[in-house]
Amino acid sequence: MFSLDNTTGILTTAADIDRESPIFQGRFTFTVLAKKEGSCDSKLISVTIDVTDTNDNTPVFSAQSIVGHIAENATVDDFVIFYNQRPEATDADFGCNGTVKYGIHSSQDGGMFGINPHTAEIYVSSGSEFDRESKDQYSFTITATDRDGGIGSFTGTASITIIIDDINDNAPIIHSTQNHIDLYENVTRGHLITTLSATDADEGANAEIVYSLEDDDGLFLFNIHPTTGELKVTSGHLDRETTETYELTIFARDRGSPSQTGTQSMTITILDCNDNAPIFSQNVYKFSVREDVGVGTTIATISATDGDVTKQNSDVRYTIVNGIGTFYVDSTTGAVVVNDTLDYEEGQTYFEFEVEAEDTGNPVLTGKRSILQINVLDANDNRPIISVNQNYSLLTAAPKGSIVTVVQASDLDSGNNGKVTFAIDPPQDSFIIDEETGIVKLNQLENTNEITSVITATDNGEEKLSSSLTLVVQVIEPDPGDTLDPLNFNNDTYKIDVPENIPGNSPVLNVSIAEAGLEYATLPDSPLFQVDVQGIIHTRERQHPNDQSSLLDRETSEQHVLVIVAKGTHGRQAIASVLINVLDVNDEPPVFPEGEEIFEVTEGDDWVGRTAGNVAALDRDAGLNGTVEYRIIGGNIDDSFDISTISGSISVKRPLDRESLNNDEIILTVQATDKGDPPLSSTKDVRIKVKDINDEPPVFTEDTYFGSIDEEQEGGILVLQVSATDKDLGSNADVKYRIISGDGGFLVDIAGGSIFSSKKLDRETKAIYSFVVEAYNPGVDWLNDTATVNITVNDINDNPPNFTNQQPETITIPEDTKTGTSVFRVSAEDRDNNDVNYRLTGGSCRELFSIKESTGEISVKERLDTIDRRDEVYSCIIEVTAEDDGVPSLNTTKSIDVNITAVNYFWPEFEATFLNVTVREGLRWGDPVDGVLLNATDADEGRNGVVMLEITDSSIKGLFNVTAEGQLIVNVAELDREPDNDHVSVNVSAYDLGTPRKYANVSAVVHITVSDINDNVPVPDDESIEVSIPQDTPLQTVVLNVTASDRDIGENAIIRFCLDERDREGIASLFLVNSTTGAITVNGSLELTSYVFYVNVENTADFEGTVNEFGKYNIKVNVTVISTNRHAPIFTEDLYELHVNDSLLPGHTFNHMLVMATDDDSGSDGDVEYSFKDHTCQAFRYVLTIDPQNGTVSVKNTLGEEESNRDCTIYATDSGNPPKRSNASLIIKDPDEPPTTPPSECVGVFPDNGAVVLTLQIITGVLSCLVVVLSAFLLRNRLHCLKTIQTKRARSTVSIHPEVPVDPKPKKNETVRLLIPAQLPARLHQVLDRNEAAMPPNNKEPVYQEINEQPTPAASVGPIRKPLPVSNNGLNGHLKRPVDHLTSARREQHEARPSGPRGGTLPPLQAPQNTPQHGKEKKLRKKKKRGQVHPKHPECRSDRDSGIGQDDSRGSFTDTPGPDSPKSCPDSPKAWPDSPKAWPDSPKAWPDSPKAWSDSPKAWPDSPKALPDSAKARPYSPKVWPDSPKLWSNSPKVLPNDHQTLPDEDSEVSDTEQVDNHEDIDSDARPVYEYDTEATTEYGSMLSL
Repeated sequence: MFSLDNTTGILTTAADIDRESPIFQGRFTFTVLAKKEGSCDSKLISVTIDVTDTNDNTPVFSAQSIVGHIAENATVDDFVIFYNQRPEATDADFGCNGTVKYGIHSSQDGGMFGINPHTAEIYVSSGSEFDRESKDQYSFTITATDRDGGIGSFTGTASITIIIDDINDNAPIIHSTQNHIDLYENVTRGHLITTLSATDADEGANAEIVYSLEDDDGLFLFNIHPTTGELKVTSGHLDRETTETYELTIFARDRGSPSQTGTQSMTITILDCNDNAPIFSQNVYKFSVREDVGVGTTIATISATDGDVTKQNSDVRYTIVNGIGTFYVDSTTGAVVVNDTLDYEEGQTYFEFEVEAEDTGNPVLTGKRSILQINVLDANDNRPIISVNQNYSLLTAAPKGSIVTVVQASDLDSGNNGKVTFAIDPPQDSFIIDEETGIVKLNQLENTNEITSVITATDNGEEKLSSSLTLVVQVIEPDPGDTLDPLNFNNDTYKIDVPENIPGNSPVLNVSIAEAGLEYATLPDSPLFQVDVQGIIHTRERQHPNDQSSLLDRETSEQHVLVIVAKGTHGRQAIASVLINVLDVNDEPPVFPEGEEIFEVTEGDDWVGRTAGNVAALDRDAGLNGTVEYRIIGGNIDDSFDISTISGSISVKRPLDRESLNNDEIILTVQATDKGDPPLSSTKDVRIKVKDINDEPPVFTEDTYFGSIDEEQEGGILVLQVSATDKDLGSNADVKYRIISGDGGFLVDIAGGSIFSSKKLDRETKAIYSFVVEAYNPGVDWLNDTATVNITVNDINDNPPNFTNQQPETITIPEDTKTGTSVFRVSAEDRDNNDVNYRLTGGSCRELFSIKESTGEISVKERLDTIDRRDEVYSCIIEVTAEDDGVPSLNTTKSIDVNITAVNYFWPEFEATFLNVTVREGLRWGDPVDGVLLNATDADEGRNGVVMLEITDSSIKGLFNVTAEGQLIVNVAELDREPDNDHVSVNVSAYDLGTPRKYANVSAVVHITVSDINDNVPVPDDESIEVSIPQDTPLQTVVLNVTASDRDIGENAIIRFCLDERDREGIASLFLVNSTTGAITVNGSLELTSYVFYVNVENTADFEGTVNEFGKYNIKVNVTVISTNRHAPIFTEDLYELHVNDSLLPGHTFNHMLVMATDDDSGSDGDVEYSFKDHTCQAFRYVLTIDPQNGTVSVKNTLGEEESNRDCTIYATDSGNPPKRSNASLIIKDPDEPPTTPPSECVGVFPDNGAVVLTLQIITGVLSCLVVVLSAFLLRNRLHCLKTIQTKRARSTVSIHPEVPVDPKPKKNETVRLLIPAQLPARLHQVLDRNEAAMPPNNKEPVYQEINEQPTPAASVGPIRKPLPVSNNGLNGHLKRPVDHLTSARREQHEARPSGPRGGTLPPLQAPQNTPQHGKEKKLRKKKKRGQVHPKHPECRSDRDSGIGQDDSRGSFTDTPGPDSPKSCPDSPKAWPDSPKAWPDSPKAWPDSPKAWSDSPKAWPDSPKALPDSAKARPYSPKVWPDSPKLWSNSPKVLPNDHQTLPDEDSEVSDTEQVDNHEDIDSDARPVYEYDTEATTEYGSMLSL
């Protein structure tokens, strides 16, 4: 490439130099030998020539035509996706010559997109919207231009096609013009209703449509094929009578994600078919009709209903099955009409017909027949017929009462209609007649030759009918001179009884007259009797000579009246009546009524005991012969019925099962038997129809059903039908079906039991489906049965053999492989379980190999080393076909690449195995690593000797690659040292191309050191920093430090900080930035505001990285100047007291008390505002407010009830930023309550609203001497008081008010009985520890209760808790747990005030049940004191309202003392129960004892060190507390209701802190109850303890 003038040393180019040539890649390195002519001296000079770049290369895209994709719903700035090739261009030039910028060549389509000029990422431009259905692709040209498009730049182009990928933005549209379809109800399963078609404007899966029917209205009745859209009837159970219309919604869903759905509503109207036969309303119709009803009269109506809905199918026609006779039925109305005259007397008493109902549909349907029973009732339509001779004669000498004749009459009617009575006209004249027997007798004989009378016979019907006859009697005078004796029977009337079965010609009665020659006859002639010439009456004989049976029938006539006439000479005659009573014999069996007896009952338990119906049989006999008894003699299955023997009532005896009966009925044979001798009987079949109830579950015809279906069929295919039967009838037998468990994939027709596939099935996925089908009654009683359905999916040969995945696509075998050697085995599986055979079907080297048909094993058939090869590897193909034996047969062919290789004997070797080089970072992809050129050789020939290099290992993966020529090159876009890439070790391996491939035994190792360039800009550690500083921050104070880091090293990593140009004018006068450290300091006077400015971060070295990596960073700094609020407000007092009464009004201001706080800050930081903790103070009876400016407290409002709260918190808040706050306490008190601040001793009495206030100030510091003097003075006064009390102690007794009666002075060990008024103030109640809830109602008159106190011997007291440090809890806090049942009276006024007014009835005092006692009761001191003030020491006065301890109404203690509690001020004269008589005399118990003095370091456990506040802040500080812990810690021994104190539940004192310094106190050391006579109230005495 270069030539050197050997004389001048001028180096010149010898050929065109191309920097981009891969041979030297921009740099030439060679050695020049300089040698002086004629001398042996020489010198080697190393020459390196860098070739600078010129822009001589055009950017080249990776492809000239590039296809990208973007979704049609893409929005602005969404990127186009390129799956195969990205639109990237490369430029072989260097630097700016090789840096390209991308652009879009202006075109119509290109305006929809934009391109990143640096990365070539194509994105959607603003305002672009796509709709694939309108335009599915866009085309435009992109450009790549070097040198920023400046002078001398080159531009490359590529064609871009953007495919708009479909999204599922279009719902399917169903195209159907039929929205209403009429369908007959009798269509069969599978009937095609219509075929729907839908289209979807999308493509692919988004346009694949699946149809479904998802309305419950037509569930299981209709089905739509998912792919064809065929809407079919899936059940043959359409019923117009149940449902007239079905509203279906057809869904067409595409397979997109998410799916889009189109719908269409369809109404199917079910048309009626004649599928219901008429049904009679009754199984038996029973009617009655009088015989005199006229022809054409409608006597009843029968009816039947047809369940069909159309008139044609539901109209009913009626007929009598056996034709028209006496009656007929109107075919249209069902009216039963008389068709002929009726005559009861002719035997037309009962008719029975079968009636039939049929509809007018097509075909005509006939229902079940019904029975029509008609009873014909007798009508009074026949007159009596008189049978008697009309002419008779009498002698004039006939006596009165002589029988003239007997009138007989008959009436064809029955019952009362046939009963005849007689009458004669004129009545009571010549003759009289018996109205029942018809005997006509002589009443008086008139003087006439002939007597005429009219005889009338009348029946007894409702409309009476009669007949009449004229009776003519001749009066005969005897011949003159004849003296004839009259003829007379022995009796005018004879009576005789004869059995009805008397034989013919049997003598019955002799009525003869003792005169010869008389003739006897019966009037009229009797068909049953005759009289012979001797006057003997005989029964007549039957005409048949052999028939000797009687003609008498009692059932026809039970009495016969005969008129016997005896005729003598000269017209003489005698008449007598014979009454023959026919005696009954049992000759008539019981007779059942004609026609069928049909009763109806219901199966099941409900009918047990109920009456099904009554049967009755008539026996015409009389007496026992006519008494009928009933019994069932046949058909009584399982003894299910019972019958009353007397009434014939048939009742259900046991539950019936209709399903077990034949024809749903039971036919009972009922026998009716009389009681005659012998008894006679008759039988009748009674049909009992058993109605159905839903008591039978459906029963499947099979326990397990088996079916099959071919795979790959769409859903909706009928597989089989399950069937269950129900023995019940009607709706009780309706059976529904459902699938309750199983594998799925199938649906069941709810009404018909048809099993359908619900989806396409694949046998290879699942071969057998099993599920459980339930058949059930939809009624109230859920009756069901289950069956298992097993459906086998039939295989079709739908899967060709599939070669297994484990088999490689290429096999390589050496050329020296012997024939017959197995080199490979193919294997294929057939999911249809068919057998697979293999054969070689093609390929370039098919003839070299063979295959075993059954196993697929491939073997070498011919010698391989005979191949005429030109390469080291001979590649060819064999094709193997796997074929199944299914029908039709399916096959799969697989191509296998066969590489027959030459034998490889040697392995490559490197000339050098270790290199160490240094390379500068910033090299681009493909740049060589100078000094690294690896060379490896292989002794083989051909491909076996061709050596290839590869990097097998690298300490940092992917940085370098190696070329085939052995040159190590950069393998990344730019070599960057900063991700810890400063040292890289690369292992290069060499291998040949032989078969098998062989590798060099030793790899080459290259160690590369990457040197740094300044290619990284400094990056701030925080992009934004905020800080707050006081306004008075001194100058040059460092406010904060900004920091940054640079990934480079050495000089390239030196960072410089400076203010941004836009901030340098204003901010520089206030803040300075150290360019090296980044420290920001105050440089001027600051205002109360926020300063925002920016600090730039820069390198000191020149940037050597790429242009697009260069950038400057800055740090946003926000400095907030805040106020200097150093002091919190300080109240002038820690505790403010406010005395109020009950009568204040809203608006009242407490001017005498002023809350004040000071703040040492200046300006607004020192401005103070006042407020209550809860905005207002609710205490006592008022709502208080405080003036925020001057601290004045006023009444805002009053409370309805007194609050127990007596203290509030006051805040004093300044206006600083941030504000500071302090608090003080405000205590609300009654006007007469003492101050809260506890005095340490009785040093003075000052008037304040009538109260005595003892004040003590303990002066510390410089006044400590005064404390010592004052303490000594007070000690002397206390000792003097003690001595006085001890001298008077012996005379100390209980003092009570004079008006309270008291028992005389008790003797030793005698019970002290004290009577006190029960109406005492509430405070006293608390002193005596009375529970508020136990107090009786207030009484206006004092009620005295008796207090019995028993003397108590001295007793020792167990260990007590060690006293705890004093806190704001006062005395209770000091004691930790005070003694029970002694309470502060004033405290309880606002914390446990009784519900009534002050005072009340005090229940008897009792010791607390849960308190340990020293004896049954406490011992009372019997010493008496009349005055309240010590006679010599008025400063030691005791107050009537004092108390010890604190107790609420439940006996639990409150740790926080009230402002007036003794525990807050135990030495106050108003609060301290220290009457000289009340205090024990022992120095151990006296609070002024030197041992017990509060300031004694030995006696006081709570030193000031234990309290955080000074005596000034804490008025209850140990330094000002007067009580010795020795006195109070042992208080359980000295208080009246003492007991061993236990720790509170929340006490922090453990059992180990108990002390054993307790003492036994004798009787002189025990306290007393003191009754102060001067402590009185409006109710009487006040008792103080």
